[in-house]
Amino acid sequence: MKLRHFFILSTLLLSFSPRALPGGELERIRSIEIQNSLPQRRKDILSIIRLKVGDTFDREKMDNSIFDLRKWGVFKNVEVLVRHEGNEVELTYQLEDAYIIKEVAIAGNYPLLEKRVRRAVFMSPGDVFEEEKIPEQIDRLIGFYEKEGFQNTIVYIQQYPNDNDRSITLKVVIEKGRGFRVREVNLEGNTVFHPGRIKNKISRFFDFKPRKIKSDIDSIVKLYKDAGYPRVRVKLSKTEFDKERRTVDLTLQIKEGKRVEVLFEGNAHQQSRKLQKIVSVTQSGDTDEFELEHSKALLLAHYRSLGYDETQVTYTKKELSPLHSLLVFKIEEGPKHLIKKIDFEGNEHFSDKTLKKQMLTKEESLGDSGVFLEELFKQDLENIEKFYETQGYLETKVEDWKKELNATQDKFLLNVELKERKIYPVESLEFEGLKSLKLEKVKGFLRVQENKPFSPTLLEEDVRALLVHYADQGYPYAEVKTEFDKLDSGKVKIRYKINEGKKAEMGQILLVGNNRTKSKSILQALKLKEGDPFRPQQILDSQIRLRRLGIFDSLSLETLGLKGKEEKVHLVVRVEERKNKILDLGFTYDTDTSFKAKLVYSELNLLGRAKHLDFKLTGGLLFNRGEIAYTDPRFLGSDWQQFANVFAQYENRASLEDRQVGTSLAFLRDLTRKLSLIFKYEFALTEFNEAKTDFSLLPPGSGTNTTGKLGVSVSYDKRDNFGDPHSGFYTVGKFDYGTQLNDGVTHFLKWGSRFGYWWSPFAKLTFANVLRVDNIIPLSSSGRVPAQELFFLGGDDTIRGFGQDQINPGGGKLALVHNLELQFRLYKGFQVVGFADSGFDINSWGELGLDTLRHSAGAGLRYVTPVGPIRLDYGFILDRRPEESKGRLHFTFGYFF
Repeated sequence: MKLRHFFILSTLLLSFSPRALPGGELERIRSIEIQNSLPQRRKDILSIIRLKVGDTFDREKMDNSIFDLRKWGVFKNVEVLVRHEGNEVELTYQLEDAYIIKEVAIAGNYPLLEKRVRRAVFMSPGDVFEEEKIPEQIDRLIGFYEKEGFQNTIVYIQQYPNDNDRSITLKVVIEKGRGFRVREVNLEGNTVFHPGRIKNKISRFFDFKPRKIKSDIDSIVKLYKDAGYPRVRVKLSKTEFDKERRTVDLTLQIKEGKRVEVLFEGNAHQQSRKLQKIVSVTQSGDTDEFELEHSKALLLAHYRSLGYDETQVTYTKKELSPLHSLLVFKIEEGPKHLIKKIDFEGNEHFSDKTLKKQMLTKEESLGDSGVFLEELFKQDLENIEKFYETQGYLETKVEDWKKELNATQDKFLLNVELKERKIYPVESLEFEGLKSLKLEKVKGFLRVQENKPFSPTLLEEDVRALLVHYADQGYPYAEVKTEFDKLDSGKVKIRYKINEGKKAEMGQILLVGNNRTKSKSILQALKLKEGDPFRPQQILDSQIRLRRLGIFDSLSLETLGLKGKEEKVHLVVRVEERKNKILDLGFTYDTDTSFKAKLVYSELNLLGRAKHLDFKLTGGLLFNRGEIAYTDPRFLGSDWQQFANVFAQYENRASLEDRQVGTSLAFLRDLTRKLSLIFKYEFALTEFNEAKTDFSLLPPGSGTNTTGKLGVSVSYDKRDNFGDPHSGFYTVGKFDYGTQLNDGVTHFLKWGSRFGYWWSPFAKLTFANVLRVDNIIPLSSSGRVPAQELFFLGGDDTIRGFGQDQINPGGGKLALVHNLELQFRLYKGFQVVGFADSGFDINSWGELGLDTLRHSAGAGLRYVTPVGPIRLDYGFILDRRPEESKGRLHFTFGYFF
């Protein structure tokens, strides 16, 4: 919060604290008065001030209290009146409660999305309301709409204050102006291009938008610069609006400047177009000696970055006219030299391979260019010396290094000469002031150990680790210093001098901005409570827990009291609540299930308790589903997430048509950031349409049934990106025990596993490799399995090229799918993909043979969006049978693996 007024009135000006009277007697606090309009805050205010009647008056402590009150962020003004009378002091805290913004509602924003308009609103829920900023906010919104093409927009902000809790609701009402179409574009100063070519750069299809005109002008500037006019200036000099016709005439003023023509000679291995973008003269338009030398240096640096270390560049300049300069850069590229081998001499204790890992300079290989850059190489040599130091070889140095050409004179051979010095073992670790921690535990996490090599670098890391450990035990003010001596024995003695400082505990937890969310819901999510030892790590963990609730757009946790090294540290939890009611309507299409419409209504913060409630409707030709889902991100205040739903579903597959109603209950726990555990129970009644289901293809006994399944699954995800991985892997294992409740004798075990691996040998090329295996094991003597539990392969998301369920229309109890993709990234989310799919869908391992394993291959195009990729694939069946087509086109939206 920004404090507008802050002053301290005192009868005497003091520069030190506490204040001593002439006789040496210290002043004491006689009274503390709190003046503010909300008496319910008095207890929290006193706990933040920390001063008490009878205490010695300490100016620094008073200043810290003012700092903390300001940091709390709920007061508009903080003023402290200090009155001295004899050896006593009276303190009056004059606090003006601010109005805290509860909600910012927006009306009249159509046709612009509310999300875009909110970006132009700088007043947010949880902020202190400052009425004097209203005009600035209105001007900002009007300017925003003008940039979008709506002239004469009117904006006003209605205020609804609540004096009981000092909150205020703001309603931003927008009466947008009218849009205008571009009619005429007039040009001034153009001599180079035909006027029509420039005018065509101005968009006329949509309403006039200054923001879009700016983009159009940038494209005109680029047109000139590409033609050799680097100093061109284009601006919109006049706009004439015709309100009756709703049109606007534009006048563009163009100052073309001098033409700078740049030619290159001798650049056999580099395109001139690329070099044009490197030299600075094409950007600045300056052709003086300084700019030419700078361009020459840029060309040399570019060539040397590619391995042309002997490249020479010269230039000539000709003034063809006062407005036309010709620059010619003559390039002698020379041979390209890359690094063939890096050798080390004198490294007895570490292999060449280990030392090369410390370097950024690499030998030429499939994944490394092998370019030699002397500045980078010298930095690598320093890194090698630091590496030796961390291993205890304190005085090891790089004595010399050489660069030579190999016998064929096309590759570099680098030789590094090292002189390894002796190591200094640690004789002993001594600790002074270690009281609250056990010596054995401290020695256990230190990296510098007795009888191990001494390293100053690791010693610094140990000091930081010890401070973190102290803070995690409730000692945030601990101080640690170290001394070490080299002994005549060639060993090192290390002394830790520790000042543990005061132990701190968690004080008041102050919530700001939670207008809808109940305080209890936030406090339950925190990993701390009042009176606990103060641990910084728990604050970080609590922040993660609050984010996982999914109900806040932003949040921050700030401490009060650390500056003054107080024994009680208060915590301010400031949140900005997310819009809690969301209506989402969408349409999707895929070649397996055709068109589908989806309507979702979400209540993200049900009754202010941080629970989620979703109503989902999906409708299509082959698939319909209605669902009510409930989510508790912190079940009973624990780290478990609870999911519950009830659903009704209709599905039409190749061999069966069924209707299903059911419910499920699941619990999820993230054991680590990458490892998750799920327990789930599902109950469902499945009714088959006998007229449209081919029971001859399904297992004997298939029909209407009621099933219950109890399952557990474990997943580990180490991909670098969920939506578009470049590297990493993930694996999933799941097990379900199911029973058919309507007959009481059908039982089965269902298990499955997934393993995916991503590897990118180059930045734009990724190999994706995924294996899926599923199996159902009947546990009853009848060997029955409910038909809806069977596995079906073929289609958009399994083996492409085949129709949906075409591999085995009757389904199988044992299925395997392997997908291999070669993904090449083109531009801004576009990818070209080559793939090979294979798999089988059978009833037992005994049926596996060459004729049951099916194969397909093909190519596709992807466009990766934030919510998933749009996929267009065509798969060819490689082992096509007489009744099958050659292949199939697949179009779908969503993740494949």
